[in-house]
Amino acid sequence: ANMNLFVIQAAASIMFLSAWTSQKIKAPLTKITAGMSKMVEGDYNYRIDFKAEKEFAVIRDSFNLMADKLRIAEEENLKLQQDRTKMLMDLSHDIKTPISTIQYFSKALSEGLVDDEEKRQRYYNTIYAKGSRVSELIDDLFEYVTLDSRSYSLIIKKADFAEFIRRIVTKFYDEIEEKGLALELNIAEGEMLANFDEKLMGRAIQNIIYNAIKYNPAGTKLRVEVIETTDGLVFETADNGIGISEHIREHIFEPFTRGDQSRKSDGGYGLGLA
Repeated sequence: ANMNLFVIQAAASIMFLSAWTSQKIKAPLTKITAGMSKMVEGDYNYRIDFKAEKEFAVIRDSFNLMADKLRIAEEENLKLQQDRTKMLMDLSHDIKTPISTIQYFSKALSEGLVDDEEKRQRYYNTIYAKGSRVSELIDDLFEYVTLDSRSYSLIIKKADFAEFIRRIVTKFYDEIEEKGLALELNIAEGEMLANFDEKLMGRAIQNIIYNAIKYNPAGTKLRVEVIETTDGLVFETADNGIGISEHIREHIFEPFTRGDQSRKSDGGYGLGLA
């Protein structure tokens, strides 16, 4: 009789323990499954919350961290898509404006409506200037589409980076002097070899130096420096001019970021530094 009672108690304990364990596992699994379903549906704001043993707690925390990263990525992608759409709209407007001017002036010239030679020359100069502007805008668009393509590949070659920077800075000597800036160039003699894409690296550095010249007042000190360290080469450029606005400081190298948020007919689209 005692043996039977023991067997019954043991069986009851096992059943109770099994039910308790099953519920302990089932509850978090149910919530994890629900969270995964929400994520599949594209709801990255959903978070799972339950008390559990270490193993399930790790899954819970990993899921919530993944959801946070996906939400941030989705927001960034949405902003990028909105910026692209705005850029294309602005570009369309900016191309249409000079083309309209070219059409108007060309028609006047072709129909012999401009008798004054000086005025006729001004019309030709305007047509040329507007045509150049259209070409620049199309180049901006082509450059952006090309660099954004997955098939684009860098052309990496080993070259003397110090000499490369000297050549770039030399191109700006006249502009620096005309603007009244003080240039401090610190590059040691001798080769400083590095692997880089000369075309894209040149474009990036020229954009930075060009911005420093364009937006700073006369008397600004502009420093350009190449430093050789144990980890490699460091390129630095700095000035004591107007600085970068705090609200865009963290985003200056992102696409479509501009210091002057208002669109200007002679300005770019915030692609240069990016």
